[in-house]
Amino acid sequence: MSDTESESVSPIPDKVPETTVKVVEEHTEVNEAVKVESAEEPKTISDDKSDGAGDAKPASNMPAKPSSEPKNQLLGGFKIKKRTITTAESENSAPSPKPKSSGFGFSRRSRNDDGNSRSGTPLDDQRSSTDSYIPNGSSASSAYSRSRGRDTYEPPSKFKRPSRRGDIEYQSRIARQERERDEGDERRIEEEIRMKRQNLDNVVRNHYNERTFIAKGQKRNLSPIIKLRNFNNVIKNMLINGAVSGPGARVLDLGCGKGGDLRKWETARISQYIGVDISNASIVEAMRRYHNNRAPYEVTFVTGDAFGLPLPVVLRDFPEVFSRFPLDVVTMQFCLHYAFESEAKARMTIENVARSLKPGGQFIGTIPNSEFIASKIRHLPPGSKSFGNSIYSVTFEDTPPKSGEFENPYGNVYNYYLKDAIDNVPEYVIQFEDLRALADEFGLRLKFKKSFAEYFREQIPAWYKRLSPNVLDGIKRSDGSVGVERDEAEAAAQFYVAFAFIKAG
Repeated sequence: MSDTESESVSPIPDKVPETTVKVVEEHTEVNEAVKVESAEEPKTISDDKSDGAGDAKPASNMPAKPSSEPKNQLLGGFKIKKRTITTAESENSAPSPKPKSSGFGFSRRSRNDDGNSRSGTPLDDQRSSTDSYIPNGSSASSAYSRSRGRDTYEPPSKFKRPSRRGDIEYQSRIARQERERDEGDERRIEEEIRMKRQNLDNVVRNHYNERTFIAKGQKRNLSPIIKLRNFNNVIKNMLINGAVSGPGARVLDLGCGKGGDLRKWETARISQYIGVDISNASIVEAMRRYHNNRAPYEVTFVTGDAFGLPLPVVLRDFPEVFSRFPLDVVTMQFCLHYAFESEAKARMTIENVARSLKPGGQFIGTIPNSEFIASKIRHLPPGSKSFGNSIYSVTFEDTPPKSGEFENPYGNVYNYYLKDAIDNVPEYVIQFEDLRALADEFGLRLKFKKSFAEYFREQIPAWYKRLSPNVLDGIKRSDGSVGVERDEAEAAAQFYVAFAFIKAG
């Protein structure tokens, strides 16, 4: 009995009257707690739990048996328990009915010093006899009221709510909630990726818009990378003229920029030119150059994203132009690497290229050399993410694989810096075999792929007399030969490749 309960019990008289002892036999299959009360000292005996089969039936009056007898006797498959009660208890009050077990209870079992089983944990010596019996599934206070020294029956506590783990409807609802949560996470991740891509597009667009205005205030021949620029222009001149088989060709230039190749296409004697670029400032500058040069071919300039949108959508305001597709040549100079941000973007770009070409038409371009990048990565110090020289630098956002080969063909981003040209703009590695496989899906067959250095050595003998003295002087090296040298050689001749695909059919 707790301290609060003990205060409400009447004090024990000084003189204890003699009492007659009765023995009550109880038949039960399951363990229950049993008490022995005497006038000398309360003693608690714990036995097995009750199965709630019914009330105990008192036996007739009989003297207490010697303590040497076993506490429990087996009778017809039942255990016989003996409970001693005082004569006063027998005469003045009937046995209180025992509440039935809820069937959901649990009680710990331990051992007394004599090896017998008992329920629960040791109780205070002040507890009454009724405190040692707690029906299964009930608390000490819910089965019997022990306050004020009387035994009052109360309903057992409510059943414990059964587990719903086996409920099919419940499990379906939980699975649906988890699925909805996962879908919500996927949508959030996709939105974050979309916003990041949009931000990267804005970075590229804003960069080239700014560079357009900066270039207007600078004299080209004072650029610290003038020889590199001249070398790149010679490479593009060779590539363009090699793709045009005769006069009257029609050309689509994706990523046309400020129109730096308009004069080259004039030399190739084309009849129609369509330039598309994401930078509106670059398109405006390209239109200005075209009008100043008065090139003798038809021109259409469009501000749009030909990497992320189908070409009919990009040219929806020019139906008369699109009606004249397919074309003879599609060119992409120093810009295809932006499309390899994602597979969807790369596929859209190559699909636009393939659908724009007639059978036998050529797709030409220039991109960073993935083999050169891989070689540089393999020689990086542990933990390093960047390489370059005084002219250019490449810095990866994540540590690149030591082998230099990327498992995922898309989204391998690095920030590219080129002195006086590109200010740490995000670009993406194009592993050329991935490009070749993708192009093959759309019926584009590889004609050649060569580094700038290799392509220049191969083409310069035939072009030496075709180039003007000013152009040759612009690529003259310190030893009198033509090409690029020192840091510019790595930044251009080794870092880039030229390629050509032919549309099958």
